[in-house]
Formats: sequence, C-alpha cells, structure tokens
Amino acid sequence: MNDSLQGVGRCVEDSQRASQSLRAVGEGIGHITRLNGLIATTTEQQSAVSREMADQLRSVQTIAEHTAANIGVLATSSQSLSPLAIRLEALGQSFHA
Repeated sequence: MNDSLQGVGRCVEDSQRASQSLRAVGEGIGHITRLNGLIATTTEQQSAVSREMADQLRSVQTIAEHTAANIGVLATSSQSLSPLAIRLEALGQSFHA
C-alpha cells in the first residue's frame, strides 16, 4: 500500500512537472507567434517603403530626363543666338557710323 501511495505521489509530481513544461512550451509558442506577427508587420512596412522609394526614384529619373532634354534645347537656342547677337551688334555699329 505504501509503495502504491509513493507511486501515485511520483505520478502526480511527474504530471505536475509535465503540466508546467507544457505551459512553458505554450508560452514560448505564444511569444514566437507574437514575434512572427511583428516580423510580418515590419516586412510589410519595409515593402511599402521600398515601393515608395522606387516610385520616387522613377520620378527623379523622369525629371532628370526632362532636364537633359531641356538643356539640349537651351544649348541649341544659345547657339542660334550667337550669330544673331553678332548681326545685332553690327546693326548697332552701323547706326553709330
């Protein structure tokens, strides 16, 4: 009888330890689940920022392309102004003469 009581006592202790271990495992799983949620949220935010940066870079590229085209037009206009300035100066000189 005494052996049976000791066996039952050990069984109860083992069950309590197993229960505590299972609770600890459950808490660990809950913690991991919360961390996974945070990681997922952070990943979504980083993706949104990456998309926004890509959009901004495309805008900068478009502006740079337009600026380059405008510089070409400005250079062409400047070149055509030089002969006109020379002619204007010659005309001005003819009025002074």
